[in-house]
Formats: sequence, structure tokens, C-alpha cells
Amino acid sequence: MKFFQKKKVALIIGNGNYQHTTKLKNPTNDSQDIRDSLAQIGFQIFYGENLKQTEFKRLVRDFANSINGAEISLFYYAGHGLQYNGQNFLVPTNAEILSEDEIPDTTVSLDFVQNRMEDSKAKLNLFFLDSCRDNPFEKRIAEANGRSGNIFRGLVNPDMTFTNQSIISFATAPNQVAFDNPRGRNGIYTKNLLKHLTKAGMKIDDILKATIRDVIEETQNFQVPWVHQKLYDDFYLNGKGVRVEIPPKVVEKPKVVEEVSEKTVKVGNLRFQDFDLPEPMNWNSACEYCEKLKLLGFSNWRLPTKEELKIAYKNKDKFRNFKSKISWYWTIKEYNENSSSSWIIGFSYGDDDWGYKTVSYYAVCVEDL
Repeated sequence: MKFFQKKKVALIIGNGNYQHTTKLKNPTNDSQDIRDSLAQIGFQIFYGENLKQTEFKRLVRDFANSINGAEISLFYYAGHGLQYNGQNFLVPTNAEILSEDEIPDTTVSLDFVQNRMEDSKAKLNLFFLDSCRDNPFEKRIAEANGRSGNIFRGLVNPDMTFTNQSIISFATAPNQVAFDNPRGRNGIYTKNLLKHLTKAGMKIDDILKATIRDVIEETQNFQVPWVHQKLYDDFYLNGKGVRVEIPPKVVEKPKVVEEVSEKTVKVGNLRFQDFDLPEPMNWNSACEYCEKLKLLGFSNWRLPTKEELKIAYKNKDKFRNFKSKISWYWTIKEYNENSSSSWIIGFSYGDDDWGYKTVSYYAVCVEDL
């Protein structure tokens, strides 16, 4: 009978300081907080942040060599990730991808990590992947080579043909992107995972259920974490203890924005809001904000089209509270039919550009007269 040591080993990597693409604020915070939490409950930690490809792979190998016979081996990654040809790839900070065929050679495939963990014969291989963001190189590859049928947003369903028991938890569903939560310390998924990760006596599958429930509630069903598993035993990160029941939560209906007394501004056959605008927000939140806005009895608000927002820019002297200095505003229009990004208008010069929907910009709402 195979003897499994009661040791728990974790590899934690957070990549945010990218050299050739969008930098990310949360991943190093996320990885540090996961590291500290797991260390408190007895995990041996392998840790790295802002790793180049060679550093990334070397740390994976060192980790794999240490988990032979362990009860639980855990891999956590936060940073850019992408899917290509049906495989998932994690992006080192020095990756520079100019064409799609460079992806396998410049990144670290999830299969590379999975295979080494599988070879170790740990009793349970556990993966947490907070990397379901937009492909940061998609625009560059498209401009150089045209749109590809091999690259999609988010991550793809993983290979689960393993001998050992395995759980792979994604921050959101396949082919979807997760919220970055730029105003918070942690990404939405990791923030909620941290709430449950170290609870004594809580089975791993209950930790995942609680995390999923909280992410869905916080994002109002915009982000739904996804789990793939091959599991037939009960596992605990922090001891068996007593059975922990997960009480159901009562989800309150989102509050409607209160009516305010400031005036609106009419431009032609359009009515724009004109009051202290909210802080920057991602595209989904901006759409929801406008849908729920009630202003002086008017309630049919929405994000403006690209053309409507340019009209507002040309008439910006009529508005009191537009933030115009180096400020970008969302439109309702997707960028060239790319569902992961939308047109944005700059109120410094009235120029247009595109922005990933997970990034935060300003929102102003409009209504038809």
C-alpha cells in the first residue's frame, strides 16, 4: 500500500510587471496573500513573482522534485494567461509575442505544470488559476497577421485524463474573462478564495463552493468560477476538525441609484447626465450603472454609442462635471465586433481608441428624447 506523507506543498506565482504588454496590479498582492495564508496552515511554500520564462520553469521543476508522496500539492497562479489551439498557457513577464506560433515557445503551458505534478504521485493535485483575463497579445497579433481562429479569450477546459486525484479551479468559466478589481488589493476571485482558504475543518470542495457562491454574488452573476475535478476522497487544507456547514446567503437585489437633483444636459435629441460622475469602472459595471440610474425621474439611461459620445465631447462646454484631462469614457459599441473590448473616447482631444472591458474607465449615461 502506498504511504503518503502528511505534508502539504504549494507553488505560488504572481506575475504583474510585464515588460511587453499590459501590467497588472493585483497578481503580486494575490500571490503574497495566498502564500501567507497557506504558510499559516502548515504548507511548505515555493514562491515566485514577476518571473521570466526560465525562472518560471525552473521553479516548477524544483517544486515537482519536492512533492513526491505528498498528500496535497497545490499550484496557484495569478497573472496573464491565454488559450491557443485548445491549450492553456501562462505568460512569463518577459514574453514578447508577435505571432501566434510564438506562443508555445515564449510562455509556460499549463500541461508543463500538470504533467510534473502528476509524475510526483502526490495524492491530490490542486490548481487555482486566477489568470482568465483577455489575451494581452490579441490586438498585436491581429494587426500583424489578421484575426486567428486559434486564439480565444479566457482559458479553455483543461485535460483531466490523470491517474491521481486532481482539482482545477478557474477564476471564471471557459472562454470568459474575470474582473481585475483595479480599485481593490486582490482580484475578485482571489479575494473571495482567501475568505475560506484557511478555515479549519472545511473540505476543499466546500471551500470551492463557498468561493464560487461569493464571487457570483459580488459580481451579480457576471463572473462564475469554474471547477474541473477527478475526486473520490475527502481532503482538508486545515485539518478535518468538525463538519463545516455552508449557510445559504440571502442575495439582496441591487439597489437602484438614488434620484439626484442636479440637472441634465440636452444636446439635439439626446439627454446626457450632468452631475458628479462615479469613479472609473469596468465595462460591465458601466452598463449596469446606466441601466439602474434614475435621474430627475428619467430612468431609460444607457451607455452612449461612439458617435453620441463624440457629440458630447464637441459640446463639453455645456457640461459642468466632465472629467476631461487625460480621461477616457466607455461606449456601448464593441471594438470591431471583438466581444472582449469596446470603443472608448478620450475627452482631452476627442480621439477614439479601444479598451479591454475588464479595465476601468469613466462612464456617462445618455437617454433618447
